[in-house]
Amino acid sequence: MKKKRYLALLVLSLALPVSPLIAAEPAEEAPLLMDEVVVTAGRVEQSTARIPAHVTVITAEQIQESGAQSVPDALRALAGVLVTDLNGNGMNQTVDMGGFGESAGRHVAVLVDGRRLNPIDLANVAWVTVPLEQIERIEVLHGGGAVLYGDNAMGGVINIITKEAEGTSYFAGELGFGSHGGKKEQVRANIQHGGGRMYLEYDHQESDGYRDRSASDRESVLGKVTFDIDPETYIWADLSVTSSAYELPGPLTAAEMAADRTQVSLYNQDDYGTNESVAFSLGLKKSVGDGGLWTVNLARQQEDLESDIWSYMVMDVETNSLNTQYGLDRTLAGFGNHLLLGFEYYDVDYGMKGDHWSGGTNRFEHEKQTASVYVKNDLMMTDEILVSAGVRYEMPRFDLQAETVGYPVNHKEMTEAEWAWDLGLSYRFADESKIYGRLYRSFRYPAVDEFTNVTSGEVNEDLKQETALGYEAGLRLAVGKKASIDLRLYQMRLEDEITWVGPYDTGQNENLDKTRHIGGELSGRYQASKVLGLYGGITYTKAELTSGPNDGNEIPQVPNWKTTAGVRYTPTEKLRLNGVYNYVGKSYFGYDYTNSSDKLDDYKTIDLSVSYQYSKQIELYLNGTNILNEKYSASAWVDGYYPMPEAVYWAGMRVKF
Repeated sequence: MKKKRYLALLVLSLALPVSPLIAAEPAEEAPLLMDEVVVTAGRVEQSTARIPAHVTVITAEQIQESGAQSVPDALRALAGVLVTDLNGNGMNQTVDMGGFGESAGRHVAVLVDGRRLNPIDLANVAWVTVPLEQIERIEVLHGGGAVLYGDNAMGGVINIITKEAEGTSYFAGELGFGSHGGKKEQVRANIQHGGGRMYLEYDHQESDGYRDRSASDRESVLGKVTFDIDPETYIWADLSVTSSAYELPGPLTAAEMAADRTQVSLYNQDDYGTNESVAFSLGLKKSVGDGGLWTVNLARQQEDLESDIWSYMVMDVETNSLNTQYGLDRTLAGFGNHLLLGFEYYDVDYGMKGDHWSGGTNRFEHEKQTASVYVKNDLMMTDEILVSAGVRYEMPRFDLQAETVGYPVNHKEMTEAEWAWDLGLSYRFADESKIYGRLYRSFRYPAVDEFTNVTSGEVNEDLKQETALGYEAGLRLAVGKKASIDLRLYQMRLEDEITWVGPYDTGQNENLDKTRHIGGELSGRYQASKVLGLYGGITYTKAELTSGPNDGNEIPQVPNWKTTAGVRYTPTEKLRLNGVYNYVGKSYFGYDYTNSSDKLDDYKTIDLSVSYQYSKQIELYLNGTNILNEKYSASAWVDGYYPMPEAVYWAGMRVKF
């Protein structure tokens, strides 16, 4: 890892001599209400005030102000988004949208510049492969997005958009130190030459962790090149290399929590994980004729993972993808119209070799291929009314091969196509205000190891894909130029929701009886004065079974209530303060579909960040999370709790020349 670090620093040092010295001006106060342009809701640029959906945008400045250490941390304050952390070091975080509990990570599609991050297996999204410093903005689509994004996009879509090379050359860096031996270093350079631009970045972060054996170490290198061939043609290429290593302290019993919440689990004394990832993408965007736009994105990612959780295993995952689409803006029968046609192909090869508890070695060779076509049309009936309709057809192919000690080799091929569709209507009754409604169908295929029995390796051919019918209505209301309110109400009715049933060592994944997810999200912003801004949100979620022996019971690990309240205070041009209060309500323990156990306690946290622009080139900051030392667990199963850190502080300096 050290060799990679030195190499990355060398690459960036070579770029610095061509970066002229420029002054970094303090960030200007952004207007509270603005007609933001996003791409996530339609895979093309659209106004948030027009689309029949709720999309939240988190900017790079807001990420910086929040003091977040990971993408889930940056999402934590959003209404309708619940973040849980199993280890407290950011290496195993789950984002829940729509109330899916322990299977939450498989119900949110996560992309980086359009490249999918969702793993083929039951692992959580590797958030550490996307350092915060590389992010330009995060776009969050609340609700189903299967027409444009296919598998996994049942509860929502998170599209992370990384920084592009800018028109001015510069050099910047950051050095920070935190609690529990925390340390981070970051350098980046932007190079402008003619019609070409290059962006380079190196990040490193490490920590000893809050608990015994919870240390983590992560480093990454990002390079992005963009070039304007002509006024109608734009190409780009990017390369990302990430390496992470982390210890896994495991869950604690109630008695162990009471004795010492920082100790390592008795059964996880040596558990750890590593992840080596190399991702490359190549893209083209070209204007075609009158109002046409053609885009192509090719991507490849290679991951090498190693872990020792109960038993030792190594994994190799290779992902290749192609997404191409054609958009056309034309007048149709006198109305403004945008048509989008797209094709998407994914090929994921998954190989795993691991020690079996009884001795010997398990081997799994799985492949998942999907080919999809989709079409979406937005029709402007008037300047205020937009009608949207879309459909997707996705054909998968699973090639599953399992070799388990003591059992015959299993080899199965499975294919079953799925449909998704979406109908939406929005009415823009003021410049920044709208009401909208949506009706959609979405789906999720099982992960490859949801198909496979943990003991025998036998493929469960009876396991079905999930389908959902969703209803949604929302309001965005701008109150003058100082305040805004967003309201979203939804219901999803699911068939064959997949979850783990039974203990870890003997259970398996099964389709639940019919389930229903209902909820409401209310958020708002208010600019009380030039220096004082307030924001907050309330989330209500109820996920329950609606048939079978557990009819009426709630799905585990889904709290009914979550509230957030925040304040931004800028008394001077140089000084900025940001404070956030988060409350998460009680929920049933994992696996408890009978709702027979006590609920996991609710908890509340307060985070605070302060930054000071010492000069045009230098910014100082201090961030604190859970500053009141709340002792809580964000997640728990019937056999163990995962304690979260008490107060954690970071202090550092950012420079830009």
